[in-house]
Amino acid sequence: MIFAEVLFAGCPAFGRANRRRSHYLVVCADAKRREVFKVTPALRGALRIPAERETLVELRGNGHYSMVPPSIHTSGERVEWQGEQLAFPRMPWSEARRRCGLIALLALALRKYPSSPRPRQNARMALKNVLLSVGVEEDQTDGLVTRLAEHAGDMEGQQETTTVSELDFCRF
Repeated sequence: MIFAEVLFAGCPAFGRANRRRSHYLVVCADAKRREVFKVTPALRGALRIPAERETLVELRGNGHYSMVPPSIHTSGERVEWQGEQLAFPRMPWSEARRRCGLIALLALALRKYPSSPRPRQNARMALKNVLLSVGVEEDQTDGLVTRLAEHAGDMEGQQETTTVSELDFCRF
């Protein structure tokens, strides 16, 4: 969710107390049914990721729904809007899919982020190269990698790149 806050900034969001911004809303005129970004069984085994945590991101479209505010989840938690209820931005399904793919990649990188300095530096450089190779702009790449480092407790990585506030990713 920490990367969705950046990649879907400006989009209405909602969630429950333990997952405040777990859902973001956009309008895709060409929406497909649903896409789930998950860790493959082989990778799940290699990285020792439990089966219940294999799903990284779900993109819902036509024929799928979410419980929206104001509702009560089966857990008893209230489903509430987070932040301002903004207008629903429009984007092609392919762009929503691309952003969800980036979130999945970054979420997996965060789960397996190294704990010692040298491997962390190598991981940051490799991740930057991957993001740049798929068309993410350099300043956006720096901001996303900074956010990852921040949430991994990597102080060196936070100082090495630009800040998240310098991002200009969400253009509708």
